[in-house]
Amino acid sequence: MPYFSKGLRDDEVQQRYYQAFSRHFGEAENNPQADVYDGLMVDRNRMFAWARDARPFPVFPNDRETCSDGENYAKGHCINGRVSNRTLASVVAEICMAACVTRFDVTGLRGVVRGFVQGDAADGRAALQPLMLRHGFDAVERDGVLQFVMRGGTSAAVLEVDDLAVSQEVEGDIELNRLADAELAGRVRLNFVLAENAFDTVAEEAILHDEATFGVAQSETEELLTRGEGRQTVERWLAETRVARDRVKLALLPSQADVGAGDVIEIGSSGGQSKSFRVERVTQQEGQLLEGARVERQNYEASQMSEDVKMHSGFVAPVPVQSLLLDVPLMTGEEVPHAPHIVVTGRPWPGSAAVYTSDQDEGYSLNTLIDHAAIVGVTENVLSRAPGGRWDLGEALQVRLFSGALTSVSIEEVLNGKNLAFVGSGKPDEWEALQFQSAELVGERRYLVSRRLRGQLGTDAMMPDVWMPDSWFVVMSREVTQLTLNRKKRRYAQHLRVGPTQRPVTDPTYTHHIHAFSGVGLRPYAPVHLAQVKQQGGDLQLSWIRRARLDGDAWDGLETPIAEEAEAYLVRVRRGTQVLREVQVDQQSWVYSNALQAEDGGVTGIEIDVAQISSTYGPGLFRPIAL
Repeated sequence: MPYFSKGLRDDEVQQRYYQAFSRHFGEAENNPQADVYDGLMVDRNRMFAWARDARPFPVFPNDRETCSDGENYAKGHCINGRVSNRTLASVVAEICMAACVTRFDVTGLRGVVRGFVQGDAADGRAALQPLMLRHGFDAVERDGVLQFVMRGGTSAAVLEVDDLAVSQEVEGDIELNRLADAELAGRVRLNFVLAENAFDTVAEEAILHDEATFGVAQSETEELLTRGEGRQTVERWLAETRVARDRVKLALLPSQADVGAGDVIEIGSSGGQSKSFRVERVTQQEGQLLEGARVERQNYEASQMSEDVKMHSGFVAPVPVQSLLLDVPLMTGEEVPHAPHIVVTGRPWPGSAAVYTSDQDEGYSLNTLIDHAAIVGVTENVLSRAPGGRWDLGEALQVRLFSGALTSVSIEEVLNGKNLAFVGSGKPDEWEALQFQSAELVGERRYLVSRRLRGQLGTDAMMPDVWMPDSWFVVMSREVTQLTLNRKKRRYAQHLRVGPTQRPVTDPTYTHHIHAFSGVGLRPYAPVHLAQVKQQGGDLQLSWIRRARLDGDAWDGLETPIAEEAEAYLVRVRRGTQVLREVQVDQQSWVYSNALQAEDGGVTGIEIDVAQISSTYGPGLFRPIAL
């Protein structure tokens, strides 16, 4: 290894070396005129960095089949993919200047930023916070200057108990306390974008193995990180959280006013052991009242671990993708009720897919981009009808997935909305919503799905007697995208073209859909508990209970809320497929009088359907009852 090296890659040192080298020969005293030719001793326009590899990045170093020396990259060899790195100090300085902060000091910052999405940060503080959490530095104000200091730095003061002042705010010479163990996170998880590859979203996790895990802390950052940096970050967070449970409160004399927020102080003890605390709050009173949390410097030293280079997936030719349209009920209530969803998958996945829409088969405009394949498959056995509202413990449904994976969850998670899927024919408005608790892997991309809740989200009223094999199976996840659709265009035919982003919309790889979406998110649920009571004189009293597509799970009210503009129902009397009469009522009952029965030829073979009416959608799904 090089002198003073720990064998770890240090992209910041590498970058600063090139900067210093170039800056050195940019000064006249270090680069005089040559004696034997016309020009400077070193021509800076012909300075080149060692080592730059001519192989394209990121094929080198990730494709190990082609580039067998790719493992050297993890040790800091080659500048491929690194010349675009920025120092942490320069990024923080740029954010400060954008926020019109002119008096700041970033000389104490160390580290590199490989990529950072600021997003919709409204101010400089919001833009800086994810960087502060990731790299472990604080922003403190000193004499009108905003200073940025790394945590775990050198101590600003070493204090003994005799150096402390007496204050009524502090119990004794020094006040020490520890937060409850219940506030300790025993597992820390970080989601981030993987640098130096295909920019996939990945996660790293650190766990306390030496004591019980009391909670899980999950966070995400918009900064590009390597796998090693992600692991180092969660390890530091976990160690920092455990140590920071110890809190300190003490008072200093006015003569010690040079100790401020962000400083690390060491407090000695009678046993000779000293503890370090980072000052988080300073209150100016007769003296200075300091509050802080304990720190251990070794927590801020990067752990020695090798970088895991993700293997390069290679070039994937743009190929047609499989796309399905789902005009389905509201799931969370936050969706746009009249807009359909789209799921896209493909083997191989082309990297991303584009959806273009138009009122006719020309003049298309981009509607949405889909970056990841959805969890899509087909059924391989018959799924028979089952009652809604209670567990279906029948034969397991075998599903073969084209992409993604299934996982089992607890019963409580199912009841809270997890593992929601749709089974259907592929037509946009023919989908049954179901949930499942158990998913058992039985073969390559094959699962047995059991312990199901059928006919969820009001789809029980359109459940067929059987879903035949080769029915579509779509799991709702973040890869399922809702299309943008103007509400005025509901029930008007729309043209959609879906294909790989790398190709134009006119390319043969695009699939063409034409459909008029009814906006099932606006459709009322079918009523339930239809009942009939024969009254004196032969009249039939029919009653039912309405359901709500919004806020129907609340138990606070005395009855189910009315999710539509007004309460209205359509009652339809039919014999077979022949509709004998339709009646609109505004209450959850209707009397089928003896006279009306006589007009309809008696009740033999008569069925009555009831649907709730929406002024926007019209009648929803019907619920039948045979007389």
